[in-house]
Amino acid sequence: MNDRTVIGAGTWTARARASFKRQVVWPAAGRLLRTPVWDAALVGYAVVASAGSRPGSRTDAAPLSLRWIDPDRSIYDALPPTPERPRIGCVEGGDWDLIDDRFADRAVPQAIDLRFREGYEWAETPLPAHVRDQVERFGDAWGHVEDAVERRCRAIEELYESMRTDGYLTQATLAARGTSGPGPPPVPTLGEITVDVGRDGRLCWRRNGQHRLAIARVLGIERVPVLIARRHAAWQAIRDRIREDGTMVIEPTLRGHPDLADLCGSGRIDVA
Repeated sequence: MNDRTVIGAGTWTARARASFKRQVVWPAAGRLLRTPVWDAALVGYAVVASAGSRPGSRTDAAPLSLRWIDPDRSIYDALPPTPERPRIGCVEGGDWDLIDDRFADRAVPQAIDLRFREGYEWAETPLPAHVRDQVERFGDAWGHVEDAVERRCRAIEELYESMRTDGYLTQATLAARGTSGPGPPPVPTLGEITVDVGRDGRLCWRRNGQHRLAIARVLGIERVPVLIARRHAAWQAIRDRIREDGTMVIEPTLRGHPDLADLCGSGRIDVA
């Protein structure tokens, strides 16, 4: 049933389910999970369960390491149509990376660009329609139903001011300060901007942090941290070759790629 779940003699609407999850389930789960033991268990699940047990399905890279990228580089949009497991450290072949959609063309980045670069009012951007669509499809939008548009606009304004004042801070830094917002993941790294890497090294935004990434582009922030979830098998083959034969085999066009920094000793990598 799409819009209602039958419970006994009554029904729960999508809005009621979302409210129950937001007010009861997630706070309780968050309290339970915010312990070192559960942190370790979650990392283990994300790393092991994300790729299964197929031979060659794992990357050689440290799965929770952060790469630092130029937010202005060309980034594609690989957001799955429905929520999926993190797939952290997964190596996968196929044509999933042959996409033309760009991150910058998404409704949220477009709205942020219009608001902060061009000075449009939020009502004149794609954001209100996008938020209402989220509520219609999923029962809430970023945890809100009532006044969801106003809340989202206000949250983005606050995030913009924070990043303009303090720069881009990692989720671990925000968690240590106690300013990571409601419902942060028990392992802060899992809340970073998450991308996939295609066969040719293209970065494909997958989940988390689209507001942060879009604002970083507007503010001209030079580098932002990303967590790599999935790598294409052909790209992993490039990593394997470099690891086995040395950096001399790197094609000139790939020198400086953020996902080769751990093999080349260049660029910044934070290992969790």
